[in-house]
Amino acid sequence: MANTKKSSKKTKFSTEDPSEYTLSYDGLWKLLIDKKVKQKELCEHAHVSPSLLSKMKRGENINIYPIINICVALRCQPGDIIEVIPKE
Repeated sequence: MANTKKSSKKTKFSTEDPSEYTLSYDGLWKLLIDKKVKQKELCEHAHVSPSLLSKMKRGENINIYPIINICVALRCQPGDIIEVIPKE
């Protein structure tokens, strides 16, 4: 007997347009406050520039390597400091 049910197979991937999303680094700023770390201290310990932090404040995309440096310095994971959010 043949199966006559229609398959309602869901795709594993989103069909949303990635250009409709941006990065938020709000988690980083909250973490700095919680740990009482100044941005200048973060720059020194994570070996990142103040201009990189300025890019992050503006929500611009940055290379992954400074994120790794920041995570190592603050003993956190990327998900603690970065979030993908819909553009407003």
